[in-house]
Amino acid sequence: MWVYRIPTEIKVLKELSSLLETETSFYSVTKTSEEQSVIVCDEDLSLSGLRKIESKLSNIISNKTESGSEALKIEKHWVAFKVDGVLDFGLVGILANLSGVLADAKIPIFVVSTYDTDYILVKKDRFEEAKASLINSGCKISS
Repeated sequence: MWVYRIPTEIKVLKELSSLLETETSFYSVTKTSEEQSVIVCDEDLSLSGLRKIESKLSNIISNKTESGSEALKIEKHWVAFKVDGVLDFGLVGILANLSGVLADAKIPIFVVSTYDTDYILVKKDRFEEAKASLINSGCKISS
């Protein structure tokens, strides 16, 4: 997965919705008053598709921000663990337990939540280590 940080004045959904809706099975857009983030799955989007998103965003940012003050930031090569099943909002400690196991192993994470479940992202080069740590803690990992 690729994680893009985009200035808030860019209308992400307007600019990227057709590409995201047709090219990838997983994406997430989050906006706050300070920033926007877009997460795109790189497994079902070709490198050229990811580069197309990068290029389009870079062009928009350079045209809309004053003197290009805010550059596009991209974090590449993330892999997601999906918490299996639908999680009730009353459940507590699931994410804390999983993130604690990975923290003990000194593995940085990035978390995305949807209405039904959570996704824990780790860097691709730490995936096998993260998987082993979770299995050793008693977690069941399915492919």
